[in-house]
Amino acid sequence: MVVFEVFGRPLIRRLMGLVSGSERVGVIRARLAENVASSPAREEYVRVRLVDGPDGPAAVPVPGKSGLITTLVQADGLLRVPLGRQGYQAGDEVEVVPFRR
Repeated sequence: MVVFEVFGRPLIRRLMGLVSGSERVGVIRARLAENVASSPAREEYVRVRLVDGPDGPAAVPVPGKSGLITTLVQADGLLRVPLGRQGYQAGDEVEVVPFRR
């Protein structure tokens, strides 16, 4: 699912002429509800739920291993933690790539 969202969907949209290569379609800006730790040695994608917060959408990390289908079902989208970053702190504004667009 992550590979499709990161590579497959953008490629298909580009081949269809719907977006240029650099556009990020459907990204939702949200406040992170909890800290997210990450290894700076790799890019990571964290599954999150989107909920209504006092200042707009809030992204709540879905705990669990990446291979679990249940975490995928509970999630609304992916939070990208770029290479070289050690994660995010609660309250940080982040970009979530939603599964349903």
